[in-house]
Amino acid sequence: MNSSANCVSFSATGVCVTLGKPNHSRRGIITVLSAFLMVIMLGFVAFGVDVGYMMLVQTQLQSAADSAAMAAAANMSGTQTAMTTAAQTYAAYHKAAGTPVTLANADVQYGTWDSTARKFTSSGTASNAVKITVRRDNSTGANRTFFGRVLGLNSFNIPVSSIAIGNPRDICFVVDLSGSMNDDTVTGYGSSASYRSSGYSSTYSSMMQEVFNDFNFATTYPGTTQKIGSPVDSSATWSSSGSHGLYSKTGPLSSNSISSTYRMLSTDSSSTRQTKAYKWMIDNQVASIMPKAKPTPLSSNSSSYNYWQAYLSYITANSSYVIGYRTYVSWLMEQGGRDQTVDSNGDYGELSVSNSNCPYHSESVGGTSFSFPPDEQPTHSERRSVIAGIQEVKSKNSNITDNNQKDWVSVVTFDKTGGVKTRVALTTDYASAMTSAATMQAVGENSNSTDTEEGLVQAYNLIKPASQGGTGRENTQKIVILLTDGVANLKDSSNSTVSSYEASNPSTYNGVSNYYGDSSDYPSDAALMTAAAMQAGSTTSTMGSGSSVMSVYALALGLAADYDFMDRMARTGGTADTNGQAPRTSGDPSTYETEMTSLLDSIIDNPQVHLVQ
Repeated sequence: MNSSANCVSFSATGVCVTLGKPNHSRRGIITVLSAFLMVIMLGFVAFGVDVGYMMLVQTQLQSAADSAAMAAAANMSGTQTAMTTAAQTYAAYHKAAGTPVTLANADVQYGTWDSTARKFTSSGTASNAVKITVRRDNSTGANRTFFGRVLGLNSFNIPVSSIAIGNPRDICFVVDLSGSMNDDTVTGYGSSASYRSSGYSSTYSSMMQEVFNDFNFATTYPGTTQKIGSPVDSSATWSSSGSHGLYSKTGPLSSNSISSTYRMLSTDSSSTRQTKAYKWMIDNQVASIMPKAKPTPLSSNSSSYNYWQAYLSYITANSSYVIGYRTYVSWLMEQGGRDQTVDSNGDYGELSVSNSNCPYHSESVGGTSFSFPPDEQPTHSERRSVIAGIQEVKSKNSNITDNNQKDWVSVVTFDKTGGVKTRVALTTDYASAMTSAATMQAVGENSNSTDTEEGLVQAYNLIKPASQGGTGRENTQKIVILLTDGVANLKDSSNSTVSSYEASNPSTYNGVSNYYGDSSDYPSDAALMTAAAMQAGSTTSTMGSGSSVMSVYALALGLAADYDFMDRMARTGGTADTNGQAPRTSGDPSTYETEMTSLLDSIIDNPQVHLVQ
């Protein structure tokens, strides 16, 4: 290799490479290029890091929005202030970009969700939906970028929203109209007697005064009373012999001073003398003591005679009974009620809604007037409580225009076997449902009449989805509210069916079976079995097909309420509290309506909630 100042020669090849001076201007170009590429690289870094961070913050904000929306929807039973407070509280449980999420009042919107159009409409009041918007912007603390600042992006704003609704519900009120549902105002015996001696005498008198007012008796309870035969013999008895026997040949009505219409003759048969004695009591005692009762007491009228003779037979069956409005009301409630005829003519008692003389009266519930039959307790509290419950449903659905998004209500009543009735089918016609509930009435007490199993089965088959043979909707919360005084005494399932179900589907609380497991309690266990099947989404042989899950709430009314049974019903129905109990009332009939209305409101105002957007 030879070299000179400007050439380097390689002898093997003869190639000469000319070496010039270094070109320092190219270094500046590379610097500029490197700086340009650095900006691009930082842009990619910003995209990778900052966008990922944005997505993380957005996810954190979405969790906060979802939580806040669910909390607000779960508090629809309260005021909008309470809903907003719940939303803000739950939003604050979350952090976004390392700081607690704050929620402005204006970002809590109340309104209606249309599931068909999948659209939220703000109405300013909570109907069935709430929309929460959670932000991270200049008003709540903007999110700073890491590398985006190189591109002039110093922060980013992210608003996210969530909508939660209360599930529309298919609700069935299952109402006990058995004979015991007038016990609190039966004046003759039973729970009312112990009640009057248990420190509530003034309340009892007040309740009975209401009944007297309803009948327009125009007297203060208990009104005038007379022992049978008193006007002619204060020692008279219902007997066919002796000087005091009212239909005795030698008794007080055998005197010549007695009108021939009623006078006992030695030639009269025993049945003739009884008829004369009844006529005398109708015209001389009933007409005088109970002038406001219907039909007008008049023995010469065969219809009137048959009616009042039936009442007097009730009186004379026990010599301690007396004639008067007090025992008349007892007779109406015990012997007749809604369903039983009381005399040989097939007449219903004056209390029965089937009798044209049944006295209706107007009362206000929630500011609306309704026409009620007389105030039997606890049935009257059932009427008013169901109406108040439906009013609460109506209020909560007032801003929802789509009937498919509203809560549907129904009313089933039960008493004797075969006496179950769908009084109100599932409907959003709340006014008609309330009007129908106002005339509910208990049956008489002359036989067993508490068939709770049949009432629950009817409710199940009514509100289960149409696809399962019912009339309810798909994807709705199913609620059954049982109003009763407790233990059943009739059933539809066989004893073997009940025993087999209990063995195959054990239900316990604190290690103790929720079933009675005794042959004498099969009617109660049949009802508990049905509640358990409804809660489990299964069926029994009396329930028909289906697999719809329903919650059964047990609400007790009446002085004779059996809370042990009600607690078992709540546990098998999936609604017992943390102590395994059904809701409690005070046992004071004067507070029934207030307490029952409060309990119903707590059930109706707390729907299941879920996110829809």
